[in-house]
Amino acid sequence: MKTVILLLATTSLYVGYYLYNNYYRKDFEFSKGSLVISGDIEVKYKIKIADNFTKREKGLMFVEHMPEDEGMLFIYDDESLRYMWMKNTYISLDMLFVSSDMKIVHMKEGAVPFSEELIPSLVPIKYTIELNAGQIKNKNIKIGDRIEFKLDTVN
Repeated sequence: MKTVILLLATTSLYVGYYLYNNYYRKDFEFSKGSLVISGDIEVKYKIKIADNFTKREKGLMFVEHMPEDEGMLFIYDDESLRYMWMKNTYISLDMLFVSSDMKIVHMKEGAVPFSEELIPSLVPIKYTIELNAGQIKNKNIKIGDRIEFKLDTVN
């Protein structure tokens, strides 16, 4: 019985430490910025930026509502084949996969909430953009459109 209690206490401490370090620390806050997608029309979004492993891992998990003019930009250290999923994600998303030359090279419309199915970029990418489902169709976003982003100087 003492072993079980010790094991539960140790596990609880570990989980608490993990959650604090990965989700609640002040330095975990997402940077903010703006994004422009240029194609047939120019579309602007306010974005949160996931630029390290922990932020990319969390992404939009547990977000229950996102305004139509907002999204998330994932920035990777290098250009490579990437996979996304919708684990613990409450809202349906459109995903834009973007190469290092800032062009959209692949898209996924209407990713299903909570799905653990892997969504591949199909080609090497440097960035992924997540927007509310329907944005690709409603804003006529296409493969080949260009993106431009900048960080806010003050969050």
